[in-house]
Amino acid sequence: MLKQIEIESKWGTYEQVLGLYKTERDVRIKIRLLEVKLCYEGKKSEEIAELLSESGSTVREHLKRYNRHGYNGLKDIPHPEAESIMNDMEMIEIDKALESSPRAVNINKSNWTGPLLKQWIEKRFVKTVSRTTAYNILNRLRYSIPDSLPRSVIPELIRDGDAPGPARKEKRKKQTLKQKRNFGQKWQI
Repeated sequence: MLKQIEIESKWGTYEQVLGLYKTERDVRIKIRLLEVKLCYEGKKSEEIAELLSESGSTVREHLKRYNRHGYNGLKDIPHPEAESIMNDMEMIEIDKALESSPRAVNINKSNWTGPLLKQWIEKRFVKTVSRTTAYNILNRLRYSIPDSLPRSVIPELIRDGDAPGPARKEKRKKQTLKQKRNFGQKWQI
């Protein structure tokens, strides 16, 4: 059985926590203040967790952080940015490759996809990347791949009258990758 966590009053009274709860605008912090409020009211962490659909360990962590740091302990802890897998020069080269067809870089395909980009990066830069990383690179470079339907489903949809509108269909034909670049940002994958 877990030991009941007691709220230390050095960070404020029940009324002060209630006041903060009523005025807080950040939803995450408001929920955490509610956890503290319910603990002040004598509820156990497991009861609070069940009421708020949280895990017991999460509630206990929030209560412990409140006891250590008060209101500031309820705020999210900032994490340092992850180091990029690809350097700036590689990202520029990837961007240039994506501006053209995969055929321009000796790949016998007509459209770029996440798995195809992954394959090209591994061959060109001799770096192992996951499919998710390839999609993250597309996202960082401001490319988006439109939703695609399996070719076998498209005739059925057209027969049933459920096909996308003609403008959307025409746009898909014209380009598979939509480019929205912003070179002013730092590349972080």
